[in-house]
Amino acid sequence: MNTTFSVRIFDTTANLRFSLVEKTVWHGANINAGTWSSDGSIERLTIASGTSGALRFKSDVTGDTFLVALGIHNNQQWCHAHVGLTPDQTAMEIHPQYHDPAGGPLGGVLMNPAARMKARIQGGNYRKVVVEFVGPTVVNIIIY
Repeated sequence: MNTTFSVRIFDTTANLRFSLVEKTVWHGANINAGTWSSDGSIERLTIASGTSGALRFKSDVTGDTFLVALGIHNNQQWCHAHVGLTPDQTAMEIHPQYHDPAGGPLGGVLMNPAARMKARIQGGNYRKVVVEFVGPTVVNIIIY
């Protein structure tokens, strides 16, 4: 059974202008397990349990980047903000690490699912990002 998450993005950093630059879906063995779509200011992720989606953001001014991943593992929703990316790291490279059976640097996220995550964006501006489920299928990403 598929679930559709509505992802609302609030960027309050008017002087840094974070833009959505990449979207990915992890599908594992199920090749048709997920899709991203846009509906105005809302990104929609449709996935099945065991899959996830990721969004990578980049500041138009500083070049700072971060990634937000969310998904369903064992029928439980989870979210995570991965900050401190180097300029050459992409969501395509990082996203599969969440599903690495050997654990890897992000493998533990699925074993300890969180419905809310707060992290400091790397760089000299000390900005933060909060990712949180505000309902069963509604996710807010707040950059401040």
